[in-house]
Parts: sequence; structure tokens; C-alpha cells
Amino acid sequence: MSQQIGIHKSAESEKGLTSLPLIKRNYLFLFVFCFLSFNGFIIYFIGQEHYVYFWDYSGYWNQYKDLSNLFRHSPIHAVKALITSIRYDDYNSLPVLFLVPFNFIFGDSRLAYVLSITNLFVLPTVVAFGLLMEKIVSIPWERRSFAVYFISILTAASFPHLWIPVVLGKVDISGMLVINLILLFYIDKPVEKQGFVNLLLIGTLLCILILLRRWYAYWVVAFFVSMTLERIVSSFREYRFKIGAYLPFLKIVIIGVFSVLLFFLIAGPVAKRMLLTNYADIYSAYKTSKTTGQAFLRVCSSLGIFFISLAFMGLVKSLGGNKTRRLSFFLLILLIVTFFLFSRTQDFATQHYYLLIPTVLIYISFLLVSLYRILNGRASKIIFLVVCFVLLSINFSVVFFPKAPVLLKRITYLLPQERSFPLVRTDLDQIHSLINVLNTIAQTNRDNIYVMSSSTILNDDILRNACNEDKRSKDMCGRIQPSSNVDKRDGFPFQFLTARYVVVADPVQYHLSPDDQRVIGIPAEMILHQKEIGSSYKRLSYAFTLDNDVRVFIYEKIKPFSGTDLDNLSKMFISYYPDKEDIFRIDHVLYSQ
Repeated sequence: MSQQIGIHKSAESEKGLTSLPLIKRNYLFLFVFCFLSFNGFIIYFIGQEHYVYFWDYSGYWNQYKDLSNLFRHSPIHAVKALITSIRYDDYNSLPVLFLVPFNFIFGDSRLAYVLSITNLFVLPTVVAFGLLMEKIVSIPWERRSFAVYFISILTAASFPHLWIPVVLGKVDISGMLVINLILLFYIDKPVEKQGFVNLLLIGTLLCILILLRRWYAYWVVAFFVSMTLERIVSSFREYRFKIGAYLPFLKIVIIGVFSVLLFFLIAGPVAKRMLLTNYADIYSAYKTSKTTGQAFLRVCSSLGIFFISLAFMGLVKSLGGNKTRRLSFFLLILLIVTFFLFSRTQDFATQHYYLLIPTVLIYISFLLVSLYRILNGRASKIIFLVVCFVLLSINFSVVFFPKAPVLLKRITYLLPQERSFPLVRTDLDQIHSLINVLNTIAQTNRDNIYVMSSSTILNDDILRNACNEDKRSKDMCGRIQPSSNVDKRDGFPFQFLTARYVVVADPVQYHLSPDDQRVIGIPAEMILHQKEIGSSYKRLSYAFTLDNDVRVFIYEKIKPFSGTDLDNLSKMFISYYPDKEDIFRIDHVLYSQ
């Protein structure tokens, strides 16, 4: 796309990626600065935390430890486990595979784990974005410069939502690295002029993107839509109705067919499940926005007026330039389609912003580079870079440092409204006391334990992970049964009916709307009030007080459930979810014994 998404190459840009700018002193200094500052930030941040990590905060960390340990003791079994995970698991171990070498050197502590994500995913992502912006900026100006790379790196590295999932222990940024690589290869030349090998390479990267995290499929679909629409406009203007107009679409089909076939070949069971599952239904509990407009406002509030305004001005600037209009149009369609597809399924969580961040960062960086280019004189340019650094640092600070919003309260309405301060609990002693008691009372008969609670204060994963940290309670950890937390996703917790001990919080703990977590609320209320199935339990003499004054009690099942009570409970849930009777119907004969 020499005039499209294409890069009008100068003699210097003809060298492509073979002459990496990092060999130059300035680039090397910037790389070292990023390496030290990134690692310094993570060391400081994780050092402030005192927490029991759970769910998404701990899922991949546990995989990081387990897969590394398996490779350490049996590489063959590790490879088999990895292949099985990729083929069948929604949260497969592929992203963790790249982190395993880091574990061999630095261990499996929380700090080592987050540092592995930082050095093996974040740093390459930022570097790749700098290279991408050098290519993009060479469209109108036909030359590259260190200032372009510096501004791009600074913009990406200081973008808070790039870091929020990282400090929470999520590996989703691996997909953003792949997106940067896809765009690097794609914008190099028009798709009709791409070689066959390059088409297969793009198709492979698209497949890898979905393998890393399933929900990146929304970006992949949007990528094909954007490619097609952009080429419809460009091909009509360039070829009218000549035969050459059909060549771009033939090559788009090649990319699409190859990536789909490759995905089915590698992860057929997952691909089949993705096609047959109504994710908008099972994840409806995670969607509180009633309209697309509300979803858009939530995104704007989370990212902040400051960054949204910069991105919008960058969009206008790039659409206004003859040489950048087609690239900007492609990115705009990509952004809109991705947002629309995902927001129809659920609201954006912190990690899902990676679907939008690459395009947003491109627009912001393009604006800042454009402003830098129009300045005359070395002093004015240095002042501009310093101002950019200060403003971006302020924007970053309010998200991660608790004191920053207080000091900057007059302008916080312009900045991101999402906060990600170091995670701290003041009730860890109570958590471990609860585990010790459970270990004592459940030790004799090796009875199962069920946690009827689902919040950041108390849930089954918190107890299980805290239990695994206590070597004295290792034998008991496996008897903490997995809880059903979300009605449409998990169904009724039949494992609860077979547990002897039930841990219940008062008030009942939810992390979503109670109407979407009846599998928690209804049984918990029955047990707390000793009615219907709750009459089969007695409360033990132990009590624990967690953060936010949440009281926790242990109940022991002392008699079988009444068949009538189980039938009534079953009918109650089926009345709420008549189309999901198969996951809510209770066999009273089986569970009343």
C-alpha cells in the first residue's frame, strides 16, 4: 500500500527490520533505561503487596509454577501436558511456555513471575511498538528519527492500561506483542503485493494470537473486516472494475483460510467450542452496560479524558493527511469493529483493553510526533519532550500510586478513573486461622469443604491458594471444592451438596450482581437462616472477621437433606433459568441420602 497502508519507503526505510536501530547508542541507552525503569517499578510495586492472589490474579501464576516444575523433572510429560492444554483448555498454558526459562533462573515467587511477564512480554511489546511507529511515521515524512522512536516508546511505556493487567499477574499482554508484529508485517506493502510467505506468516500470527487468549478472536475478526473494507475503497479507486481489483480479496482469503485451518489443526476442540458457545449468554453477568453508548462511556472513563482527547486529535490529524488517510481509515474501522463486537458480549475488563490499546497508542503517538515535527529549534523540542514526559508520568502515577490522586485531586477528572494500587489485606492472620481450623476439623474423616462466598474478600480460590502456602495444611487443600460463582456459566453447585463443611460469609459475598449469582446467594441465605436445606446444618463455634467487617462462619452438615427441600430448591433455580434446566435440576434421590 504505497499510498494506502503502504509505506512510501525512502532509501533508509528500505533496510526494513534488518538494520535494527538498537545498535545505535541512543537506542541502546533508551532500551537500557526502559529495562531498568520497568523492572524497578515492578520490584517496588510487588514489594508493597500483602495479599492472597486468586482467580485471574493467580491462575497463570500457578501454571507458571506447575509447567516449569514439570519441565524441570520431565520435559516429555511437560510437552504432552502443554499440547493437551492448547487443544482443550480455555486458559491454556501457551503464554506461560515463554516464561518457563525465567523460572529456571529466578524461581517461582510472585515477584519473579511478574518480572518474567515484564521482561519477556512488556519490554518486547514496547520495543515492537516503537518500530511500528517508525514505519508509520515514515509515510508522510519519508524518514525516521530517534525522536519518533523516543516519543512512541514513552507513550506506550507510560500508558497505564498497558500495565494494569501485568501488575495483577495476567499474561494477556502477550497478545499485544503479536498484534504489533502483525501490523508491522501488514503495513509494509499493499496486501496484493505481499508475497505468499508473508501472507502465511500473517496468518500464523493471527492463529497464535487466538491461541494465546481466546478473546483476541474479536480483534482477528475485526482485522479481516477492516482489511476488506479498506481494500474495497482503495481497489475501486485504483482499479475500478478491472481484474486487478480482485487480487487483494484473493490474498485476504488466503490469509483467512490458512489461519482458520491452522487454528483447527492445533486446537480443534477449543475451536469447536468457540463456534458452538453463546458467550454473550454465559458472560451476561459481566455486562452491566445497557447500550453501546454506555459501554463507550465506561471505556472513556477508564482510560481518561486526557488520553481519549489525544487519541481523537491524532485520529483527526491522520485522517486529514493525504498519505496517512488510508492507514488511519483502516485503524479506525479496526477499532470500531473490535469495540462493537466485544461490547456486545460483555463489558471491557482491564485485560480486554489490549484489543483497543494498539490503535489508541498509534493515534496518540502520531499526534505527539506531528507536534514535535512542527517545532523549530533544539530548545523548543527539548521542552516539548520534557512536558510530554511530565504529563504522561502524572497520568501514569494516579493509577498506581495511592498518594498521587490526593496530590492531583484538582485534575483527576481528566485522568484515568481506574485505579490499580498495590494489593494489601489486613486480615491475613484471620485467613490462616480459618484454614487451620478447617484443617483440624476436616482432618479426621477427610471430609470435603465448600466455600459459599464469591468476592474479593472471600472465595474458594482465596482459601485454596492460602492453604497451599501453608505446608501444614497441604493435605486439606485438595478437599476445598471448586465453587460455582456465576449462574449461567457454572450452573448449580452439586459438589456443595456432598460437602460436610460449608464456609459462609455474613453478609453474603458477591463480586457481581446478586441476580447473576443466585448459586451463591440462595444457598447461603438458607444456611445462615437455618431454613429449608439450611436446616441440615449446624453452625460451629468458630467465627472470623475479615476485611470490610465480613464475618465468616463454618457450618457442618448433621443430617441428610429432605427430598422435598431439594425439589423445591431445584424448581426455584429452574424457574429463574428455564432454558438451562440441565445444569440446575437436582436429583433428590441422589443427594438426599
